[in-house]
Amino acid sequence: MQIKIRYFAGLKEIAKKGEEILSIKDKEMIDTEFIKRKICNMYGIDDKRIFNIAINGSLGEKEIREGDIVSIHPIYRGG
Repeated sequence: MQIKIRYFAGLKEIAKKGEEILSIKDKEMIDTEFIKRKICNMYGIDDKRIFNIAINGSLGEKEIREGDIVSIHPIYRGG
């Protein structure tokens, strides 16, 4: 399964790229938690960090399918 991942803000700086294609093997269904763990492991990010993860532009989706576009944003805080 191949999924396009897009990074924003500080995550883009950590990954040193704006997007990439992840190939996931031997998984029939993956979800946003799986992607979060995978990205944290790939880039040495604390897995307690909170992200907004949108699938095809929707924040409410959890299940990810072949060809989906996953956008990962850090939580924005105002002041």
